[in-house]
Amino acid sequence: MKEFAEKKRREMEGEFKVPDAPVRRDKQGNKIDKMLEEAKESAENEEERIKLEKFMMYSKGLVQHKEAAAKKVDNQHEMSKPMARHVDDQDLNALLKQKGRMEDPMNKFTEKKKKKKSKKSKKKKKKIT
Repeated sequence: MKEFAEKKRREMEGEFKVPDAPVRRDKQGNKIDKMLEEAKESAENEEERIKLEKFMMYSKGLVQHKEAAAKKVDNQHEMSKPMARHVDDQDLNALLKQKGRMEDPMNKFTEKKKKKKSKKSKKKKKKIT
């Protein structure tokens, strides 16, 4: 008896099967293609995304974006190096020389020297061009 009821129920479900998606029509009665509509929406979303990216870039500032990109590249370069550093590591030595320390008595002298070098190099560049 139970088997018979289950068999009838399965037959009924097969007869009254609901279609996968309803058919949509526009004002003129034409069928609306769901795939075409999704493509149009994705194109609109893409345009909005591009506008939002530009807004975010300009709202933060171009210089800050450039600095962040440079920092990211520098971090990638540092991560590619081995963990153990040796005495003759040129990158590490250059990095340590670049950093200025407040308690360093020669810090003022080295800063003045760097400024003079940068001014001289700017003057040379102007003369060349």
